[in-house]
Amino acid sequence: MHVSVGIVLVSACLIPCSQDFVFFIPPPPHYRGSLAAFNPAINQCWYGRVNLIFKMRIRTDDGRTKECQCALIETLFDYCPGRAKTWWPSTAQIGTKRLYLPSPDPVVYVVPLSHILGKLPLIPAGDHGTIPRRMHGRKDACYKLGVCDRQGEPGSGSPLFYINTWAMVWPHDYPAVAT
Repeated sequence: MHVSVGIVLVSACLIPCSQDFVFFIPPPPHYRGSLAAFNPAINQCWYGRVNLIFKMRIRTDDGRTKECQCALIETLFDYCPGRAKTWWPSTAQIGTKRLYLPSPDPVVYVVPLSHILGKLPLIPAGDHGTIPRRMHGRKDACYKLGVCDRQGEPGSGSPLFYINTWAMVWPHDYPAVAT
C-alpha cells in the first residue's frame, strides 16, 4: 500500500493478537509492486512477529477518509547471510534460512494486513535457541542488530531460528478461487 506523505491519522482501534511469527510482503520502499505481482519465495519475503493488530482511519491529501487494517511487525533478520563452509551446505542451498530477532532494540514496521502471507513455522536453532557465545566477534558479519550469549549464560542472546520450510504453506500452494 503506497501511503502519501500528507496522510493524517484520524483514529485508531487496537485489536489483541497472539504474537505469531509470519511471513509478509516487504513494505514500501522495499517493494513497490502490486500485491498480485508479488512472487512469494523464501528470499523475497520478509519475516517477523506480529506485536499489534490495529485499524486506523487516515485522511489522504485530497481530504478523503480511508480505513486501514494494519499490523505492527517486529522484523526478523538473516543470520550470517551468504556464509557457507565447504563441508556444510549453506541454509540457502538446502532451501531454508536462519533468522534472528534483533535485541535489545527491535526493528518494527507497520504493514497492511493484506501483506501478511501466512504463519511462519520456526524451529529454535542450537542448544538454547539463541545466538551462541562462540559467535562473539562476528557481530558485523552475522548479526549486526543482535547480541550473542553472555559468557557463562547460555540462552541470554538474541533468539535464533531455522525456518521449517517443510511446514510452510505458500499462497501459491492454494490458488484463490474465482467467485
